[in-house]
Amino acid sequence: MTVIDLKGKGLKFRDLVKQDEVLMPANWPGDEEIDRFTFNSKDVAEGDIFLAVPPLDKSLTGIDYITQAVNQNAKIVIKESQAPTPTNLGGTLFIDIANARHLKALIAKRIYKGQPKVIVGVTGTNGKTSVAEFMRQLWDQMGYKAATLGTLGIKSSVDLKGLPDVTQTSPDPFVLHQALSMMKEQGITHLAIEASSHGIDQNRLDGVNFTSCAFTNLSHDHLDYHGNMDLYFEAKRRLFASLMEEGDTAVLNADTNYFDILSQVCRARGIHVLPYGKRTEEGIQLNDLVIEGPCQKAILSINHEKHVAEFSFIGKFQVLNALCAMGLMMGTGVSHLKILPLLKNLKPVSGRLELMGITKAGGAVYVDYAHTPEALSEVLLSVRPYVSGMLTLVFGCGGDRDVQKRPLMGKIAAEYSDAQIITDDNPRSEEPAKIRSEIMATCSNPVEIGDRAKAISKAIKRLTKNDACVIAGKGHETTQTVGDRVNHLDDRELARQVIEATGGTVF
Repeated sequence: MTVIDLKGKGLKFRDLVKQDEVLMPANWPGDEEIDRFTFNSKDVAEGDIFLAVPPLDKSLTGIDYITQAVNQNAKIVIKESQAPTPTNLGGTLFIDIANARHLKALIAKRIYKGQPKVIVGVTGTNGKTSVAEFMRQLWDQMGYKAATLGTLGIKSSVDLKGLPDVTQTSPDPFVLHQALSMMKEQGITHLAIEASSHGIDQNRLDGVNFTSCAFTNLSHDHLDYHGNMDLYFEAKRRLFASLMEEGDTAVLNADTNYFDILSQVCRARGIHVLPYGKRTEEGIQLNDLVIEGPCQKAILSINHEKHVAEFSFIGKFQVLNALCAMGLMMGTGVSHLKILPLLKNLKPVSGRLELMGITKAGGAVYVDYAHTPEALSEVLLSVRPYVSGMLTLVFGCGGDRDVQKRPLMGKIAAEYSDAQIITDDNPRSEEPAKIRSEIMATCSNPVEIGDRAKAISKAIKRLTKNDACVIAGKGHETTQTVGDRVNHLDDRELARQVIEATGGTVF
């Protein structure tokens, strides 16, 4: 969405851009009627307003885009003050601002008015999708019209019509605010949004009226974009330091190394802090976790009161995700006494430590989305108590992404699984064999099978009684990107096919 057609809507420039948001030009065009707004210089037509959003590549100035807009007779060009101005201005009026991405989000909010009454944001390296989905399920049980927006697109038990496609965890502001407005129009009152570090850093979530936000964890990922862990954390921190308001509630994982600094940031801004985890005596404290077959029982202290919560899934990390969702519910004013009985009805997101079936020989097969070092270790540690035999791991790493995590994941695979089959994830433009070799450098006697379908088949067919196989990295995804080709590939589908073909039981 790069062109916004506003013809006939009666909107003036001052309706979309406020005077205190710009460095005043000689003749402020506040009464100018707006027919079209565009963010792509290629789409500029005569009389358009062009907002020059700077390139992500900081070595580029954006002068070519600005010049193109002038040459195509843009009426007004809005640019950041440090961006260059062409020598030939033609008849174009230039307006300088501080932050084009921030203004873009505010303009989107002003065009697409209305948001669901309660909006919670979830950020962290791992767990965003699960926490958001648990929120939706809890709201559904309480009778609210709810939705999630994130990695899986827009999900709701309400039959929503005509919403824009969401293809990013945190989408472009115009896609996001159009979706928010349409959801409100169709009766959605409660929404959980996944807040990615890219989305926060690029101001895509600016203008969202958050009620409460959560921080799940931070571990090695996305360093190809952020550069280092400090900058990665700064992106996450901005959700609490800039996008939340006084009186909101921040639900923070007390077991992370970032808890203290985020708590300080929030309290300094008048944001209530609700901790969860083992290392807290406030909020939601996890005192003990008891495994009962395919279920778990958590012994909790909630605001210093003893409680027991039951869960119908495995994995300590999933319990923590559910407790995070509970904290967000409490942050929106719901009593924990109403939430506790509902927790046992929560179902994990597809492809999140999902038990696909049992082979005829008695081996269990799981599929999980784990694609970071921490997530991989959490999944393997969660499955281990259920495995008295061999634990086999099938995984790879994505191409054109953070290369530093490949040897880390190989090391974790060697430490927490008994056998590893290294295969292809989404190689993208990289040489698949190179990616595999970087993982295998820290593995112990891995088997290399580039073809993911063959790797999954081999792993499942060699399972014996009390063995287990974890297929990690892609989870819910149904495609694989190799070069410029996007092929159908679904780990869950492949696992079921092999289990059925060998006479096993599919779940």
